[in-house]
Amino acid sequence: MTHSCGFGAVLLSLSLLASACAAENPPAKGPRLPNLRLDLKTKTIEIDGVFCHGDYPLELLMCQNTMRDYESLISSPCQPSILHTALLALGLVPRKRDEKDPGKVLREGDPIDILIRFAKDGKEVTVEPRDLIVDLRTKRHIAATPWVFYGSFLFPDTDDKNKMLYLADCENWLTGLLGDTASVIDLPRDAAGKYGALEIDRKAAPPKGTQATVIIRPAERKRPEPAPKQE
Repeated sequence: MTHSCGFGAVLLSLSLLASACAAENPPAKGPRLPNLRLDLKTKTIEIDGVFCHGDYPLELLMCQNTMRDYESLISSPCQPSILHTALLALGLVPRKRDEKDPGKVLREGDPIDILIRFAKDGKEVTVEPRDLIVDLRTKRHIAATPWVFYGSFLFPDTDDKNKMLYLADCENWLTGLLGDTASVIDLPRDAAGKYGALEIDRKAAPPKGTQATVIIRPAERKRPEPAPKQE
């Protein structure tokens, strides 16, 4: 599969955001960004996608397109760097990482709430992601917790020293479940799942291919947590 992981889309989006914010009367709905809806008044992001029912354990709540749909709950055409840009537009701050060691977190990212809206048995329902994900070790749904704006990270293109790449775009990684550094959004370190331990609750989730809307908002708890302890 051919895909781009350059940061050009983010730079373009940031330019759009800057223009909108500089206007005397910026649009309440926010600037138009590809494959998501941004509402600055309600501080809400909506992303459309479809449910996946892969045969592998879950690693992602949401991936871009089909490259990782076998290990994702939902697949969407939204580009990760565009989601990152929309989160910045809501005033959210990503994790602060050590520039020399991206795996080292100096400050945790802002907390985020996520909901999923879809139709089941002829009715529209809105649930938390945890209601659709089971931990095989406990046979229970994963714990209730705000998500975290990880922000993935930039790294230099080995083929072009003047170009930076955004890891989440390279990996088609929108929202993770295992605390992966590639994630734009993921679970906090103490709540992240273990590899091979999470699966979709097929009784609670709708059939494969069902249309879904992922709703993302700043969590009520605004203050960032201290940087997590490093292993």
